[in-house]
Order: sequence, then structure tokens, then C-alpha cells
Amino acid sequence: MVNLLGTFDGMVVTVALPAIQSDLGLDPLSGQWIIGLHSLALGSVLITAGRLGDKWGRRRCVISGLIVVAGGLTLAAVAPSPAFLFVARALQGFGSGLAIPNIFGIVSSYPDAGVRTRTMAAIAVAGSSGSVLGGVVGGALMQAGNWRLVFGAIVPVALGSAVLCLVSLPKDRPDRQSRAPGVVGAGLVFVAVLLTVQTITSLSDLDSLSWTVLIFVVGTVGAWLAVVMHLRRSPNPIIAPRVLHVRSLQAAALGMPGQVFAYQGSVYLCLLGFQEVYDWSPLKSGVAFAPLGLTCLLTSLVVSRIIKDRGWRRTTLISQTLCTLGLFAIAASWLFGYGIAALGLALLGIGIAISAVTYNLAAGINIDTDDKATAYGFFETSTHLAGAVVVAVLASSLALSASLPTSAQFTVAFMVAGLGCISMTIASMVRDPREQVLYEETRSSS
Repeated sequence: MVNLLGTFDGMVVTVALPAIQSDLGLDPLSGQWIIGLHSLALGSVLITAGRLGDKWGRRRCVISGLIVVAGGLTLAAVAPSPAFLFVARALQGFGSGLAIPNIFGIVSSYPDAGVRTRTMAAIAVAGSSGSVLGGVVGGALMQAGNWRLVFGAIVPVALGSAVLCLVSLPKDRPDRQSRAPGVVGAGLVFVAVLLTVQTITSLSDLDSLSWTVLIFVVGTVGAWLAVVMHLRRSPNPIIAPRVLHVRSLQAAALGMPGQVFAYQGSVYLCLLGFQEVYDWSPLKSGVAFAPLGLTCLLTSLVVSRIIKDRGWRRTTLISQTLCTLGLFAIAASWLFGYGIAALGLALLGIGIAISAVTYNLAAGINIDTDDKATAYGFFETSTHLAGAVVVAVLASSLALSASLPTSAQFTVAFMVAGLGCISMTIASMVRDPREQVLYEETRSSS
């Protein structure tokens, strides 16, 4: 339910984005913060949330996070101004950040490898269902009323998910001996993430590059250097060095942003493009996006067998190649019609489902049980920071190509997304874990 809620929220908000921008008087570059701030807030607390879960209880953190998400959704539904909506979206992000690493930490702690793989596949099924439902339901809600219904309708889902977690998740066994995460480390990570996204956004306006942008660039580099120094010298670092030295986690953290380019890029650009290029309604746009969710859902049902029969390197390379081909197909579709886009979305759905499960398994497979949530906090930080950066990069691409016809703007943006996808896949190969780790453990339990 946690994963379904996250993907559902992302889809319905993206469907409603043009209407929100119009109603609140936001340009596309400012409007991307409606999505970007959620990812930014989420990414900034994931590592701290994982540490909190390992110390005080993962189930407790999941339930608390869902309650915070419900509060943020309620505020977004009544937001009177852009600033108020930005704050509400950030609150949603903080709540999601508290829940996500801990739910993955719980799953990755299951002793049976087969159960872990099937549960990760089930999470992928839930996420795929959210993609299908989010586009259609979001479009229907926009047809029935205004964008505020989009946020209000998700509140009962969030609260229901909290109740479901309360009765179904195993009781906490917190680690009373470990120390709580330090405020300094959490603050440094938050500032570094914030400056990274702001720098990307500032660089989009090449006509107004100034010393302010240079200050952001220098500040971003300095903030990440401070994070590195904290990890090396602090007696109580935000994440233990032993976790960061696990090669399978490194590879997953490097590769997952490529999948984010594929999924987040297609969600953001398709749902905007269908409305702006084809002048389709939000409902029609959501239905037109359904091939991705449907193929992702079907692939998720068999992905555990695909992983069992293939090694890490081959599985990852094939899945991300499919994602890249899908993005390039959609880039061409603005010239040749929706049929090519539907094919591209189907390829994306297959690739996204396989890579999501593979990367999530790799992230935690070699991590000590007491560090599971912390490791997934790091992994999800790279994922959701990439989400904020991807939206900023693609919004910047649209802004920089504003002099071109609208269809050409989206063609360029999809080409950028495709290049980002394959580049991060290649980067993950550099930190490739042992070829047979995922294969052997999964196969031995089947």
C-alpha cells in the first residue's frame, strides 16, 4: 500500500499539474517545484528516517510517516497560494521519506530469499497498479471538478494504509544499543540536496547566469564535501561507513537514477505533452499513459522468474536498454503519432518493472539486518534526489527549447531523458557486484 500510494500520488498530481499551474499563475519552471519539492523533501530525510527505524522501530516509522502524508495532502487540498501548496507538498515528502526506507527494511529482513523476491515483486505490482489507477482516476477527478479533489481523494487512502500497516506489519524490535542519528549529519544532507536541485534549476536560464548561480554551484560542491567529511570524522555519522562500502548497494544507488529518468521522465513529460501538444483532456491523457502501467503490472507478475534465470549484469542491462528505447520511441512519437508513443510506453513498462525489483533486491541483499533501513535510506535518497533533479532537468530542457514548436520541445526533452537513463546504467556497471549474488540466493530458495 505504501508503494501504491506513492506512485498513485505522483501520477494524479502530474495529471493535474497544468490545471494547478494555470489556477495559481505558475510558469512551467516554477510549477515543477510542485513535484520537485515533494522529491526534495523526501530525499532529504530518507537516511535519517532509516536510522530512526533501525533504532526505534521500522513499523512505528512507517505508520507515523503515513499520518504525516495524510496531513500534507489535506493542506494541499485547501492551499490558497503557491507558497502554501509548496509547503504542503514538502510535508507530504517528509512523511513519505519517513515510511519508505523502513518498509523496504522490513521486507529485506525476511530470512527467506524467495519470500523477499516475491514481496519485492508484489511491491512492484502495487506501484504499477498506482501508475494505471493514478492516470485514469486523476483524469476523472479533473473532469469532475478541480485539482483540489486530486489531493483530497488520497487522504482516506493514506489513513487506510496506516491502519493496514498497524495490523499487518510485524511488531518492532528496535536496536536499543545503537545511537540516534545526529542532527548535524541530517542537516548537512538536507542542505546538500536542496542546493543540488536549486543549482540545476538556476542553470536552466542561460540568459540570466550570474554570480548567484556560481554561488549555488560552489555551495553545492561545498555541502557535499561537508557530508563526506562528516561521514569520515564523526563518531556518530548519519550512515555508517560499513554500509557505504557494500558494492551491491553502490551499484544499485548508481543505477536506480537511470530508472528514475525512465519513469519520472515519462510521467512528467507524457502527461504534460499529451495535454499541450495533442490538446487532450486530463482524463484522455491519463488513459493514453496506461500502456506503461499495464505492461509494468504484467511484467511484475513474472519478474521473480526473470531474475532467477538471469544474472545481475544481464538483467539490468536488458531492462535499462528497453527503457532507453522506449524513451527514444516516445521522442519520435511527437512527429509520427500516438501509436509510436504507445509502443514506447509498453517498452518502458517492461524495463521499469524488471529494473525496479532488481535494484531494490541488490540494495539490501548484502547488508546486515541491523542496518537494513539505513541502507535503504541511502538507496532511496539517490532515487528520490534523482527524481527532483530529473524533473528540474527536463523542465529546464523545455524552457531552453521554448523557441521551438511545442512538439519539438518534448522530442528534445525525451532525448535528454533517454541519454540520462543509459548513462546511469553504464555508471552502475562500474560498481557491479558479483555476477551471481542475486541469482544464486534467489534460485536456492525456489
